[in-house]
Amino acid sequence: MAEPDRRPPTHDAAPVKAPVESRQGVTGQRVRYVLGIGITLVVIAFAIIYIIGMMG
Repeated sequence: MAEPDRRPPTHDAAPVKAPVESRQGVTGQRVRYVLGIGITLVVIAFAIIYIIGMMG
């Protein structure tokens, strides 16, 4: 006996939305600052760890 097809139905065309309509939230300038500062601090932390590791 064959098993029934349990796959979800396929749709012919996906809904098309403009980028503004499809965005879930607002991205402001603070997001860029937080990202930039966070990446900078991580790079500095890795540099310090590397320098301490080379000394020991």
